[in-house]
Amino acid sequence: MCHGELGTGKMEDKDFNQKLYERLVDVIGTEEDVHSRRDFFRIMDTINAFGDKDSISVSSGSLPEGFDIEGSDEDVTNILKNVHVIPFGTEVAKNEDNLKVFMEVDKEHKGYATLYLPEEEESFVMTKGDSEHTELLYVKQCLEQVNGKCILSSSRFREQFMREGLSNHGPCLTDGDHDFAFALRGSAWPETVRGKDQRLACKSKKRITEEFLAGLLSDFCIYVPVGPKVMGPQDSGCQTLWRMSFMMAEKRFIKAMSHIQFLCYGLLKIVLKERIANPVTDNIISSYILKTCLFWLIDESDNDEKVWNQDQLYFCFLQCISKLIDFVEACNCPNYFLPSSNLFFGKVAASNKSDILKILLEVKNGGYEVLSSCKTLDQFMVTSRVTEAERESKLDLMCSRVLHVYPFDEEDLLKQALEAMETENSQETRSFQKGVIGIQISSLYRQLAQMIDVTKDNDTCEKLRLQKECLRKACESEPLTASIQLGSFHVTRGDYRTAIEILESVSQKLNPEKLDVVLRREPKYSADVEDHYRKTFCGQGLSLQDKWREAMVGDIVFLENSTLVPEEFEQEVSNHRPLCMAPPAVYLHALLFLCYHHLSNEQKAQETLKNLEHILEMGYLIRNVVYSRACVFVGACYETCRDYGSARKYYLKACKAKLPSIRAKCRLDRLERDLKKTGTL
Repeated sequence: MCHGELGTGKMEDKDFNQKLYERLVDVIGTEEDVHSRRDFFRIMDTINAFGDKDSISVSSGSLPEGFDIEGSDEDVTNILKNVHVIPFGTEVAKNEDNLKVFMEVDKEHKGYATLYLPEEEESFVMTKGDSEHTELLYVKQCLEQVNGKCILSSSRFREQFMREGLSNHGPCLTDGDHDFAFALRGSAWPETVRGKDQRLACKSKKRITEEFLAGLLSDFCIYVPVGPKVMGPQDSGCQTLWRMSFMMAEKRFIKAMSHIQFLCYGLLKIVLKERIANPVTDNIISSYILKTCLFWLIDESDNDEKVWNQDQLYFCFLQCISKLIDFVEACNCPNYFLPSSNLFFGKVAASNKSDILKILLEVKNGGYEVLSSCKTLDQFMVTSRVTEAERESKLDLMCSRVLHVYPFDEEDLLKQALEAMETENSQETRSFQKGVIGIQISSLYRQLAQMIDVTKDNDTCEKLRLQKECLRKACESEPLTASIQLGSFHVTRGDYRTAIEILESVSQKLNPEKLDVVLRREPKYSADVEDHYRKTFCGQGLSLQDKWREAMVGDIVFLENSTLVPEEFEQEVSNHRPLCMAPPAVYLHALLFLCYHHLSNEQKAQETLKNLEHILEMGYLIRNVVYSRACVFVGACYETCRDYGSARKYYLKACKAKLPSIRAKCRLDRLERDLKKTGTL
């Protein structure tokens, strides 16, 4: 690729590239913005790498890559612990702590593999597969006997995790907002990828240094449960194959991109969504295909800064489109990590490639007007720049949307994660990143408080002190959410007046008539919320923690058998999976109701119930996924004060919600049985 091929070198070319660069920086972000986004996913992955008893989780998708544009998403891959995929023929040493699974690359579909148990492991899985090691149970339930081998069927493996409200999306399951997959880890890169000298073949020397290569080979290949899309009688055999994923290595390559290369990648995504995507190209030309083209081009240019620079931005974009056209012409898009694997297999052929090429050639030959017509670029030649306050607000609100900690189910693992975060916090000097770490530490302390069992022995006073101390530490970075749980702690201890003091203080902030507080984990924020947050908190030099102390609140997440839940609500968390989440304003007022009820202040109790109904009616700080649960809490309050008609009304409403709570039906059935016994139903 010759960098001298860009147009005429006239001033208008430079002006166009400058305007395009500025607009892409406004839409995609500065280099610092991109690094900050990647950092809070890195911090989440650090915590989630400790995992639970049977898996760890790893983030992937465009959000962890550093994007925050329309359509950006986060995929979560849960990788089973203690199950390692190894090449066929590797010696298998007996180890009851780790299950070994053989892998053979499929001869026809090079990017896929058959996974099967070595003979030495078959009896182990059959006898231990129902033990406390649930990862072995997952393996056992997907086994099939094929041609004398005990193979792991990818389709049967994936189906184990299907739940109501979920659907298949490639190797993932999706609830419409988030994709997640369960996968197996390869302990070594497949020989077809590594090459004889352990070097990746056909890769740029400037791009692949010895240090970079060492890190790359330390990453692991992941086997995700989906076979190739093949029509016809051979399709059934493909349903057992597993796709080889190099997502860890891809993340490393994305991180190594220059900012110009990353902006070019973002531009390709925008044009794909707004100019290329249509019924002809759907399921064929994807963001992953464009990323593959970009990887190959960076290699072919030897990562040359004379090519990848601001003045060449449009040219680099066109070269990527040209590379894509070449791949379509050949009906072959070679996987960057496994060139023998054709990503267009079964998708691009002589019968449809001319229609695809017509669309791509229109983009290539359409000139500057193609980009100017993209809605996201918004007539960038005349558009004003984004302000620093707008940039700050966008980063903060993305953090609010995506930042989370998956629930731990082992206290020791949680403490290890907490120690790692405390160490990183003490070493971090950047304000934004330090704020993110502090918020995650708050989440970990809230979980740890729920794990402390205050019922088992005589050391109750010390455990209560530790529980309260965890919640107080959690209040340092996220006081609104943590204070609600601190109030819940006092309710469980019967200290109702202290609970009221804490909860009433928080309720002053959670006002349904105002936009003062932002709810975390919303898929998208309204223009009014964004505008209010920006004007109130941004452009003033406030740290992330300072802003979150005033502006952010999240759902109350209860661990299974949490010790911070009042008796009236224990059914919601007793031996319950998935975990219970309560909307913050609903749970706060439900706690206040319990306090006033137990103090025999019926007037305040009834006023609180009316406030609860108003909050529910407005949907204030209530995400769709927890609306049913909100109705259950309101119903439980009415049941507590023996207003069984109102309780039944809200349990019915919970059952009819789009995403009904499992406990709603249980509570409704039990209440109706009791009412029938007394003749009141």
